[in-house]
Amino acid sequence: MSPSPAPRSLTLLGSLILAIVALTLVGTEVLGGRKFLIFGVVATSLVTFFGFLRMGMAERPTSYIPDQLMRSAITASVVVTFLVMVGFGTFFVEQAGGMPPIAQALLTSFSSIVGVVVAFYFGSSAFIDAKKADHATPGSTDAA
Repeated sequence: MSPSPAPRSLTLLGSLILAIVALTLVGTEVLGGRKFLIFGVVATSLVTFFGFLRMGMAERPTSYIPDQLMRSAITASVVVTFLVMVGFGTFFVEQAGGMPPIAQALLTSFSSIVGVVVAFYFGSSAFIDAKKADHATPGSTDAA
C-alpha cells in the first residue's frame, strides 16, 4: 500500500531540508566561513515556504492561494528557519570563530518574531473555528 501524496510530499520536503542542512555543514567545515551558514538558513526558509505552498495547492487545486494555506506556509517557514538558525548558532559558534554581536541580536529578535507568528497562527485558527461553529449553530443570531 503506497502512502498518500501529502505524507510523501512532506517526506520529500523534509529530506530536501536535511540535504540543505547537510550541504551547509559540509561547506562550512570544508571551506570555512559564514557564507554557507547564511546560505543554509535562507535556502531552508525558501524551500520550506514554497514546499508547503505547493503541498497545499496540490490538495486544493484553485486559482488563488487560500488564507489558511498562506498562514500555514509562513508559520512553517518561520519555525523551521528558527530551528535551523538556533542549531547553526549553537553548534557552530566555536568553528566560525564565535558568534558576532549582530548575530546574537538577530537570533534574539527572530525568537520574538517566531513567538508572534506562532501565536497569530493559532489565534487566527481558533477564531476562524469559533466563527464557523457560531454560524453552524442553529438559532444563533448576530447581534450588533
